[in-house]
Amino acid sequence: MYEESHAKRCKFWGKAQVEEYTVELHKLKEERLHVIVQKLKDLGWGENLASITYPDSLAAHT
Repeated sequence: MYEESHAKRCKFWGKAQVEEYTVELHKLKEERLHVIVQKLKDLGWGENLASITYPDSLAAHT
């Protein structure tokens, strides 16, 4: 009985870890995209960036 309970807790913990990793990875990708876009704007590419439409090919690289 204890082993089953422990196994369930481990499985739940593992799923939570994967979800937390996925959320953190998405957050990092969004931040990286923001930094890249800002850098491109600073370099004078803002007008070109404005012409990119959804689905955004730049975001697809994150």
